[in-house]
Amino acid sequence: MTTKRTAIRRALKANITPLALQTYVRARDLLDNHDIERWEERGGRRREYLDAADALDVMLGRKPWQTSIMDCVGEEAAPDYVTPTNDWQGARDFLTALEEAASR
Repeated sequence: MTTKRTAIRRALKANITPLALQTYVRARDLLDNHDIERWEERGGRRREYLDAADALDVMLGRKPWQTSIMDCVGEEAAPDYVTPTNDWQGARDFLTALEEAASR
């Protein structure tokens, strides 16, 4: 038997700690001001950026299969390849909350 289920929008579950905010600021700085497309041995800072983005996701309780918070930077809507299980909107909500906290 099939059921019709409606998703319920819930408030963010994770508390944005000072460490999470610091990690976001570091990841955002790397994204905005440094070469994150090249690995360190070629003069870039890709590993440092990926480590910061992963640490931020872990701190805020994101699962490995969910969209990374840093993947939402500069995006207003979910890309076509994102499925509902990736929780793109949840990542976008975290990004908005982090940006608000960082601007204080």
